[in-house]
Amino acid sequence: MASLRKKVIRGHPYYYAVWTARVDGRPRAVRQVYLGRADDIIRSLTERATPEVRAVRSFDFGALAGLLHVADRLKLIEALDRHLPRTRKGMPSTGTYLLLAALNRAVDPRSKRGFAAWWKGTSLPRLFPKVRDRHLTSQRFWDAMDRVPEGALEAVEGELVARMRETEGLDLSCLLYDTTNFFTYIDTFNARPKIPQRGYSKAKRFDLRQVNLALLVTRDAHVPLFHKAYAGDRPDVSSFPGIFQEVTARYAELLREVPDVTLVFDKGQNAADNLSKVDEAGVHFVGSLVAAHQGELLDVPLSDYQPVPGYGDLVAHRARRVVLGRERTVVVTFNPVFHEKQKATLARVLGKARRELLALERRLDEVVREGRRSGRTTKESVERAVETILDHQYLKRLLRVAVHGGAKPAISFTEDEAERRWLEERLFGKTVLMTSRDDWPTEEIVRAYRGQAKVEEAFRRMKRPHFVSWSPMWHWTDQKIRVHAFYCVLALLLLSLLHREVQRSGRKLSIDGTMAKLTGIREVLLLGKGRRGRGLGVSTMLTERDRGQESLVELLGLRDYAAGATTSAP
Repeated sequence: MASLRKKVIRGHPYYYAVWTARVDGRPRAVRQVYLGRADDIIRSLTERATPEVRAVRSFDFGALAGLLHVADRLKLIEALDRHLPRTRKGMPSTGTYLLLAALNRAVDPRSKRGFAAWWKGTSLPRLFPKVRDRHLTSQRFWDAMDRVPEGALEAVEGELVARMRETEGLDLSCLLYDTTNFFTYIDTFNARPKIPQRGYSKAKRFDLRQVNLALLVTRDAHVPLFHKAYAGDRPDVSSFPGIFQEVTARYAELLREVPDVTLVFDKGQNAADNLSKVDEAGVHFVGSLVAAHQGELLDVPLSDYQPVPGYGDLVAHRARRVVLGRERTVVVTFNPVFHEKQKATLARVLGKARRELLALERRLDEVVREGRRSGRTTKESVERAVETILDHQYLKRLLRVAVHGGAKPAISFTEDEAERRWLEERLFGKTVLMTSRDDWPTEEIVRAYRGQAKVEEAFRRMKRPHFVSWSPMWHWTDQKIRVHAFYCVLALLLLSLLHREVQRSGRKLSIDGTMAKLTGIREVLLLGKGRRGRGLGVSTMLTERDRGQESLVELLGLRDYAAGATTSAP
């Protein structure tokens, strides 16, 4: 039993907390704690609810905890470690390394040399207490990547798809496929890697070696199901058959269980043999055609188009046509907003090209008129300059430029007004779709194809320096490039499922908006005096949150990942 006892020492009252118990049948004081004077007790109760703060440390918490919430639900580390070799005793598992790499890619992409510094500024050291700073050097990461055997990542990806289908209830009836590439700084004369090759660069870095990446995602939340890093010099159309065969082989059981799977892809995959392989696999498809090549369909007057339910001013014309060797359903859509944007863009680039050609023409005329030496200006250099000016879609069709002369070249140009009218009246605003889904209404065909934009959005996100960025990538062996691609796509998977959970709760946040809200939730460590001035008092809390952030804390269970109550260390 505890009681408060006053003692008067040299005329001053002091207070003690005293615990008493019966000893040998008599009450005895068994414990006594000095509390101080009355003023001290009152002050400690009213003014010092927390220890005196001497220092404050802040750590990244919200976004990482949200992603770990998804990873734990998928039992991600267990799935990774089930297919990857064990590490020696005392070292983090290979699966742990890959998860940490994915978390870094999703939140604040760093090189492996910069990883340890980033790690120290997050709550991860507390959440992964067995991972020490010495485990996070670039060499330890490279060792972990080296341990990943061929075929293991494909097995992990397959297990995750099965688990997501079970736990997340993903709709796998409509899948979206696309490809992109990423430039690298790998030495041109390094012949060892086969994946990085010079080829078409979507970033216009034709001077560098490229890594191609194919991605298959769900229409539902655009969750990655399959990826493949392959040689940068392989065109989309020729790589599609092998990749499609790999997809159908890996997910043969899924294709049997999910009836009428529809694959959506863009015009870069168009070839008669490719469509035949899709047909033979029993998979439906929605794709697109180069609109400018569909003259007969473009000549159909807009008065014959029908409104597309649920899509505002969008109208469409539906027909049957022979496409790439087989009769298909074809849908031509016309979007008046898209039409006006294309007209405005053409007017802008055409005006710029006119001004540049006139400036070039004047400069060349001055050389001839003043009898000056042309120096390095040759017919070939002028032709290259003209090529650069006309390097935009449609300009070569609209501006006819002639280069005259030899030692002192000159140019002249004309505009094809008939061609411009054809573009503005027949082509602009139109998209031509093809499909084997003859049973689908037009609005469902349009909806499926528009989902393709989400894959392109994912690729654009991977090319930005913030969330889920492919860069920096300083690996140069094929094996490490494949592992790098895996944890980049894994980061995209975690982020997609996180955003899906947020959206399904009714919150209207984009992926970037969700990450911005979560990134603003930080963990704060308060350092002060321990009890009676001894040791170090430690208190942790989350930063102040707005209503949106607090709702995410509740939805994602982030308090389960927050630090515990105040502790004291000697």
